[in-house]
Amino acid sequence: MAMTRGQESLMMAVDEKNVKKVLDICKLWDVNATPIGKAIKDKVTRIYYKGNKIFEIDLDFLTKGPEYVRPCKLPDLPIAQETPPSIQFRHFKSSGDALLSLLSDPNICCRDWVIRQYDHEVQGRTVIKPLQGKINKNGPGDATVLKPVEDSYRGLAISISSSPFTTAIDPYQGGMCVIDEMCRNLAAVGAMPHSYTNCLNFGNPEKPERLGVFHEAGRGMGEASRFMGIPVPSGNVSLYNESHYGAVKPTISVLGAGIVEDLRECVTTDLKSEGNAIFLLGRTREEFGGSAYSRQTGRKGAVPAVDLPILKKSVQAVVKAIRSGAVAACHDLSEGGLCVAVAEMCIGGDVGAEIDIDAMNGVKLANSKGGWKYAAARESKLPTDAKLFAESNTRWLLEVKKGREREFKSIMAGLSLYEIGRVCGNSLRVSENGKTIIDESVEKLRDAWTKPLWNMMG
Repeated sequence: MAMTRGQESLMMAVDEKNVKKVLDICKLWDVNATPIGKAIKDKVTRIYYKGNKIFEIDLDFLTKGPEYVRPCKLPDLPIAQETPPSIQFRHFKSSGDALLSLLSDPNICCRDWVIRQYDHEVQGRTVIKPLQGKINKNGPGDATVLKPVEDSYRGLAISISSSPFTTAIDPYQGGMCVIDEMCRNLAAVGAMPHSYTNCLNFGNPEKPERLGVFHEAGRGMGEASRFMGIPVPSGNVSLYNESHYGAVKPTISVLGAGIVEDLRECVTTDLKSEGNAIFLLGRTREEFGGSAYSRQTGRKGAVPAVDLPILKKSVQAVVKAIRSGAVAACHDLSEGGLCVAVAEMCIGGDVGAEIDIDAMNGVKLANSKGGWKYAAARESKLPTDAKLFAESNTRWLLEVKKGREREFKSIMAGLSLYEIGRVCGNSLRVSENGKTIIDESVEKLRDAWTKPLWNMMG
């Protein structure tokens, strides 16, 4: 009984005056709960059975066992990625073809095949669902929002983030990227990041190079978490995920929780009203390392960097803007970059958009022996594919209500903000230098996004 490992069980420390109250609550919900001990001053753990002491152990002995001292080799960056022989890089005839292909990517396409097999409406407390938008025309969401307390409008936002492709190239930056994405997702519904738990899947730590990757990924996560002031109360590490074929990609999965002060102020990702302006918040760089576009085309580029002071200021600004009521919709930019994010907002809103990417400049990168370096400190003209598909961090798309643009801009003062388009029509039209480079109907975008997983799973 003492040593058995059971599932769905936990231990609680309860003040003596509250024991009966806790037991009554457990009984109400038909949950088995039994008082089994008490805290003592002695630094030992004792176990009794039928009045006889059967176990006693010193806490220092229990908690201060021998530590592994293993060789650790920090990776040379960027870590080279082998392309499986079965992968053939694609050359797209147009930006529209590239967009449709990215929407159908297994890592981007709709997950409703999975989502609808589970009940995400337990107790009817899910206010913002994982799929968002018009009925039967849903698009993806950045986070879900729950109403945990019946007589309060304070909400709990939950999001999941992961970045195995970036972590595989640069574990330190990959660790920071996943925290950046978690913060973006929570802020996109109007929630301030509060805490997170994680699941880390890595290879054999007895190999110095594998342990080096694990070390650097943890260092990146830790630095970002400390700067943002986000605690990590729990987590899980799974090591030795390796065979004679090699190790799994170093995979960090993060489940973030955020606090919503008034869930009636939350927004979703779907576009709402024709004529509303669409703004891009955040600077775009020529960063393709680990991106969906690079995996399909072989496009070279740096792993997205994270500017922690900008991330912190941007999260605060996005949450403030949403709480002000000026924002109608918000979506973070992640896999697939700007163009995929706009398409997803159109899919959920069942409405089109006109986007002019001339309005967005960014930072070009130059490749050298030392890796990818910024070609210019100031913003400059970016290649078209970088504007459309680069996966730079700390970026959001925001639909702003008519008449609230000035208020919105004042909240975003000091940040990189670009007015790039408006909500209109029934297709996504993207132009550059006065020429239309993408013109795809919302229905065609929806088909590209919704069908792939169903086709794969049969």
